[in-house]
Amino acid sequence: MTRGSEPLLVDFSPHTIRYAGGVEGLWFVSHVHGTGVMALDLDGQLRDRFPCPPVDRVVSVEGQLVGLSWEHAWGRRWGYSHLNERPHATGYDLRTGRKLWHLAGGLSGLAGARHGIGREERSAASPHLCFDLVSGKPRWSFRAREPRGGLRFGFLSHDWRFGQETDDVVAELARCLEGEPLTFEKAWVEQVDLEEGGLDAVAAFINDKLAAASARRRIFSLETDGDWHAYIVRTPREMKAMVARGFRGLLQ
Repeated sequence: MTRGSEPLLVDFSPHTIRYAGGVEGLWFVSHVHGTGVMALDLDGQLRDRFPCPPVDRVVSVEGQLVGLSWEHAWGRRWGYSHLNERPHATGYDLRTGRKLWHLAGGLSGLAGARHGIGREERSAASPHLCFDLVSGKPRWSFRAREPRGGLRFGFLSHDWRFGQETDDVVAELARCLEGEPLTFEKAWVEQVDLEEGGLDAVAAFINDKLAAASARRRIFSLETDGDWHAYIVRTPREMKAMVARGFRGLLQ
């Protein structure tokens, strides 16, 4: 923390801090565990303690303080994402702890000083809402989703946190593999170690199923920067011919 040009040092041990940020001349501090948000003045003195659940950010909406429980409240660093992130977002009246709104599909961002944009449901088909951060009342809704046109050409890509981009990645891979003698099951995702292998583990599991069913095609992994995954579906013979013609980017 800083007070003007001077650093302000406050020892919060043994607590682990979830959030500390300045709003309207005060510093608000929320612990990882335990209810209550502290308000400190610029000298580090405790001025108030609010009965609010842990939050990731505090914003002021025309003088009313709103606590945001939202994992990406300060942006997303894709290289540090993980499978167990909280997909939902909740807004609280900071002073009373009263829940103002909850979005199972999470927030996409803040729009101006008073509004947020998010989805009520986790389904990719759920419309986005532009809503009031204080009342939770929707102002308007719109539909926005990433195109999936590549599926019919045997191409699929996802962030490695694919569970927040699709409700059924097995169904998407099934579209890439239409015509193969295999009945695809959504529950296959639950039979692999996502923590260890992520989406690659799902692809490998389905490849084993394809081999057992004597299917023609397989799922091939493509090289990426590691924060997202890409796959192409071809027969092994087609893939070998593509490589022979100069295709690069196949993950060995």
